[in-house]
Amino acid sequence: MKASPAFAACLLLGLVSDAALARRAEGDNRPNFIFVFPDTLRAESFNQYSPEAKKLNVTPYTESFFADGTSFDQAHVMHTQCSPSRCTMFTGRYMHILGHRTQSHLIQDYEYNYLRVLKENGYHVQYYGKNDAFSATAFNLSVSYWEQKIGYASGSNAFQHPTDPGYFSFLSTGSKTSGSDKSQADYEGAMEALSWLQNVNELPEPFVLFLPSRGAHPPYGAPVEWHNKFSPEDVKAAGINLRPRNISNMPTYMSATEGIPFHRNIASLDDDFFYKIQAVYLGMVSYTDWIFGQLVEGVAKIENGALLNRTAVFFSSDHGDFGGDYGLVEKW
Repeated sequence: MKASPAFAACLLLGLVSDAALARRAEGDNRPNFIFVFPDTLRAESFNQYSPEAKKLNVTPYTESFFADGTSFDQAHVMHTQCSPSRCTMFTGRYMHILGHRTQSHLIQDYEYNYLRVLKENGYHVQYYGKNDAFSATAFNLSVSYWEQKIGYASGSNAFQHPTDPGYFSFLSTGSKTSGSDKSQADYEGAMEALSWLQNVNELPEPFVLFLPSRGAHPPYGAPVEWHNKFSPEDVKAAGINLRPRNISNMPTYMSATEGIPFHRNIASLDDDFFYKIQAVYLGMVSYTDWIFGQLVEGVAKIENGALLNRTAVFFSSDHGDFGGDYGLVEKW
């Protein structure tokens, strides 16, 4: 069973480890869980939700994965930013109930969350990726082992000077390194997780494997083959039409004269620029999809598929991205 894509990037440093790894007790038939939660993925950028994305074949791996499981057409996150959204997912509570309204108001040790409940009931919680949801004390109570593996190279800013229109658009040049290079931490984290799973003689069960990667979070830039995978012309030819910048009753924050486009100095840029943003964003989504595919294909081979048969895999995200719609970038 798995949730649909709907969404981050804040970091804490550290390593958390349990003293011992225990094998599954006899008679314990509880399933393992793998939760893959990349950042900033909007549903309409996936093959299974969008005929236009399907034409570009943006996400073949999650499309195949969804075909064998359960997908959700109405899965809505509670907030447009990383930490508040993830706090709601972990606790099952609205972000305003206990004050998780901002990026810095994280889950505390007096709050229960799903990972902590599982850990306290005998699950080993293995975590590779960013932490933008837990305070230090809550993290120690909720996670058995952590390695901060997040991100990949985006290249440099596509614009030279802060006064240039577009400098604050998050558009990057793209990296010269490959997406399969272990220097790409999103890929490295997934491969380290796979290596951990493949060590079946030491694998603690039941387990939770949690993988919160960068996903498609800005800046808009990716390893070379993914950065250039789609062009603005490809995007247009597939029928992806960016939502217009001049709409009636536009909220103030979207306004070209006093909103985010004004303050980011991107209001004067033409539509082709925002199609470029969309093209690179889709490349980042596609790269995230590919990493997920490498993980799931690897898990399917462990013990000739026996591990996957006793493991529930979920794929979702914390929020989406404008990706050029309405002349806007990022999330908000």
